[in-house]
Amino acid sequence: MSEHTYTAPRLHTALARVKRELGSDASILSSRQLAGGEFEVRARAPEGYASTRREATPSLLERLLSRSGLAKELIELLSEDAGDTQTLAGAQNALTEAIHSRITFEAPNLDTGRRVVALVGPTGVGKTTTLAKLAADTALVRRRAVGMITLDEYRIGAAAQIQLYADLIGIPLEIARDRQSFERAMRRLADAEVIFLDTAGRAPRDRGAQAALAEILHLSGTEVNVTLCIAAATRSDELQGLIERHNVLRPKSITITKSDETQRHDATVAAPMLSGLPLAWMTTGQRVPEDVERATAPGLAALLCGLEESE
Repeated sequence: MSEHTYTAPRLHTALARVKRELGSDASILSSRQLAGGEFEVRARAPEGYASTRREATPSLLERLLSRSGLAKELIELLSEDAGDTQTLAGAQNALTEAIHSRITFEAPNLDTGRRVVALVGPTGVGKTTTLAKLAADTALVRRRAVGMITLDEYRIGAAAQIQLYADLIGIPLEIARDRQSFERAMRRLADAEVIFLDTAGRAPRDRGAQAALAEILHLSGTEVNVTLCIAAATRSDELQGLIERHNVLRPKSITITKSDETQRHDATVAAPMLSGLPLAWMTTGQRVPEDVERATAPGLAALLCGLEESE
């Protein structure tokens, strides 16, 4: 009979791995908490284990996460943290705790103080629409004085699109092309309590444009809270490069866009884990301002389980 050793952040996670890999008849030889805080469990496989072992049946949570398009490694990681669950409600609650242990959640506080928030990211990720949702919610729901600055003169019609949103919300819009015009725009919006910055997405190889944008955002004397927008459907093999290309802009958080347009949410989980940045917001539809929400562990767990958060 062979002996096996398992380590995990929680004791029940290590025990769940023993049950899943060695079967319910495995013998627990010892368990202890290591110096680093993890738990170690030593177990012995039952008689005949090597010759009769079959592929373990995926748990309910593993099936839910697979349906949400998560990579095998992420499924194993979150499932081990969550342990064995038998009901949808139990899976959602366990997944919430597992997510809490792996991902942080923090969005800029738009209710007090003066805030400048910039949305950055690749072309087509929905930065302008997301900005309009946040600006409308902050101005019309939170009742704060809001202004917008667009730094996007690259796309044809970009200024007209953002101007339309500004007119509908009833807030001022300024256009900036470089550091000097950005500083002038900030002075003209001196009475605004929250200022949102719209930026242009560029081709992956256009590093000069990224450097120029970084100069505007971080050398102007204004504290800018940068959130990196990533579409929920972003392919796993593109994610690391996308994050690295935007590091020059010093993002403080991740915002997931277009989560309603895909059934695959691998990037939603992988992006904050790869970058080490917290999740700030998620967009869930086309309506302005309704379809944007602060990212939370319960909300993300509900999304991955295919459930409503209130269920």
